[in-house]
Amino acid sequence: MLIPFPSLFNREGCRGEYTQRIMLIYNKQWLDNLSIRKAAEAWVKCGRISVDEYNAIEAKYPSGYKPHGIGARIGLFIFGVIIVSSASGLLFLFTGFAREAGIGIQNLLLGIACYIIAEHYVRNKNQYRSGVVDALLYSAITAIGVAIFIMLDRLRDGDYIKPEFYLMLLIPLIGFAAIRFADAFLTLVVYGLTIWLNALLVLEFGSVGQMILPFECMALSVLIYFWVKKQKENKTLEYYARCLWMIEMASALTFYLAGNYMVVRMLSEALLNMEVQSGEDIHLAFFFYLYTIAVPIAYIYAGLKNKNRLLLRLGVLLIAAGILSIKYYHHVLPPETALILAGVALVAIAWFSIKYFKVPRNGITSEPDESLTRMDAISNIAFSELLQQGPTPPVNDVDFGGGSFGGGGASSGF
Repeated sequence: MLIPFPSLFNREGCRGEYTQRIMLIYNKQWLDNLSIRKAAEAWVKCGRISVDEYNAIEAKYPSGYKPHGIGARIGLFIFGVIIVSSASGLLFLFTGFAREAGIGIQNLLLGIACYIIAEHYVRNKNQYRSGVVDALLYSAITAIGVAIFIMLDRLRDGDYIKPEFYLMLLIPLIGFAAIRFADAFLTLVVYGLTIWLNALLVLEFGSVGQMILPFECMALSVLIYFWVKKQKENKTLEYYARCLWMIEMASALTFYLAGNYMVVRMLSEALLNMEVQSGEDIHLAFFFYLYTIAVPIAYIYAGLKNKNRLLLRLGVLLIAAGILSIKYYHHVLPPETALILAGVALVAIAWFSIKYFKVPRNGITSEPDESLTRMDAISNIAFSELLQQGPTPPVNDVDFGGGSFGGGGASSGF
C-alpha cells in the first residue's frame, strides 16, 4: 500500500518511466552518476584505483547532486525547522486569525508554500536528501495535516468523526510525498499509519475483532513482507530501495510484535478491560510465550541461511526483547544478576562466532564483506568503459544497498 503506483504503471506497459519522470522528483541519470562517484571515491581510498583514474571517472560521470553527511544533514534540518517556525509565527502574527477556521487556512497555506519551496530546492538548487528539503517537506505535511484535522473538526457539526477517516486522508497525502521524494522516513510513517488503520478497522468487529487482532496483524505483516521482497526484484524501483528496505524491516518487526507476549497481554488488558491477577494468565499464553522466543530464533536461522543481514540483526535484538518481555511478568533472577549473565552470554557467543567464521562456512564469514554493492557494480562497468580495458567483468545481480544500512540483503561474501 505504501508504494503501489510504480507497479500499477508497469502493468499498463509504461515500465516505470512515468514514475521516474513524473512521480520521482530527482534526476535519474544524476542519481546513477552519483552512485558511480561514491563508489569510485571508496575505491580510491582503499587503493583499488589511482587518483588520476578517479578524476577521469568524475569527469566522465558528472552529477548535480552532492551528498550530505549525517551531521550536516541534521544541522541543516534544524536550521530549516527554525526558519519555517519563524515564518509561520510571522504569518499568524500578520494575519491575526484567532478562530479555528482561520488557523486551519493559515496552516494549509503554509503547508502548500513549504511544499512548493521544497520542490524548488530540488529542481533548481539541486538539493538531494539535504536537511533543508527534509525540514520543508516534513513541515508541509505537518501543516497540511493540521489543516485537514481542523477543517474536518469544523465540518462535523457536533457529530463524532472516527479516527479511521483522518487516517484515510493522511495516508495518501504522506504516501504521495514518500513516492515523490523517495523518502524512507515518510515511508515508515505511512506504514505505521496503515497498521494503525488496519487495527482500528479490525476492532470495529467488536469482541471478535479484539480476539483475532494479533493473528490478523501477523497475516498482514507476512503479506506486506513478501510483497516487498517481490517488489525489490523490479529494476524500475531501484531508486526506492531505501523505502522498500524500510517496509521490509517494519513488516518483520510488526510480525514479531503482533505475537509478543508483553504486547498481547497489555492489549488484552486495555481492549478487553481485563486485569490479569497474580497466578493467572492470558488466553493462549503458552502459544504467545513460544512465539516470543521462537520467532527471533527463526529470524536468525533465516538470516544465516539466506545471508540476510536484516533478519539476522532483528533476530539477535528480538531475542533479548523477548526474554525481557517474559521476565517482566515472571521473575526468575534478580535484574542485576540477569543482566550480567546475559551480557556474559552475548560476549561469549560473539567471540565464538567470530572465531568459528574466520574460515568461510557455507558462504558465511566474519571477515569484512567484499561483495559488490550496486554502486560497485555500476562503477565497475563505468571504470571498464572509461579505461577501455576490454569487456566488462561479470557482475552479480545484487540488491540496491547490498546489505548495508540502506539495504536488506547480502551476497555470498556475507
